[in-house]
Amino acid sequence: MAEQDPRDAIFDAWFHNRPLDQIEAYTQRGRFLRDIEMAELRRRWIAAFQRWAKVNHFAYSERQELNDIEGEALIRGEELPFDEVQELAAILHAEVKERMRDHPEWLEGAAEKLLAELNSFREKTKNHRKN
Repeated sequence: MAEQDPRDAIFDAWFHNRPLDQIEAYTQRGRFLRDIEMAELRRRWIAAFQRWAKVNHFAYSERQELNDIEGEALIRGEELPFDEVQELAAILHAEVKERMRDHPEWLEGAAEKLLAELNSFREKTKNHRKN
């Protein structure tokens, strides 16, 4: 088996730790979503995903609202409605792949990493106990 590139190992470690980082950052800011019903958080998450994907999906820094809602969902052991944004996520994926094709210098592998992040989060929320 080939040895893993150290850069890939660093990315993998960050990627797998990201949900814990989301929870930590969110709780340090006061867990301000704790009293909001999960149905409302799901509605907000869909709206936030739609805004982020349509306006500036190439700027990861614009995901704060999504990160906070995802952090609260993780704490509660609840799933978010990924099926509701599946079509938009596919469009996003196609746009990112097009940008990568037309501008190969642009963060090679960004689309796959983003989709992997979404899929990983989905899997993690399925495996958490509900409070």
